[in-house]
Amino acid sequence: MTQRQNGGPKFKDIDWKIVDQALVAGSTGTRIASYLGIHPDTLYHAVEREFGVMFTDYSAQKRSKGEMLLEIAQFDEAVHKRDRGMLIWLGKQRLGQKENHDLKLSGDGFIAKVVNFGSEGDPKPYSSENSN
Repeated sequence: MTQRQNGGPKFKDIDWKIVDQALVAGSTGTRIASYLGIHPDTLYHAVEREFGVMFTDYSAQKRSKGEMLLEIAQFDEAVHKRDRGMLIWLGKQRLGQKENHDLKLSGDGFIAKVVNFGSEGDPKPYSSENSN
């Protein structure tokens, strides 16, 4: 704790590096305050005093940075490391791709498996020649 200049109550010293890392990781203000051993309002008021913004704005900025770091890591894992599962997941999430499996009875009585990759186009019969 440090003494205020006007002789008022002492402020608790806050390790802003810990606060920022926790917010980037997605922690809540109440969880961070608990970890620091202070009341959440103490943390919220300290953010206003130190940075001149409301805690919600400060935490949103830090959380956004964490989300961006996750997106970069996922993209890197998928594209640069060629993680097939991550490539498929990102394709479904970002590109609206889907994988539909339908079984259809062909004219000669055989069951044909139809696979539709992507969000456009007609389903095409699955062929092991095309699966490479």
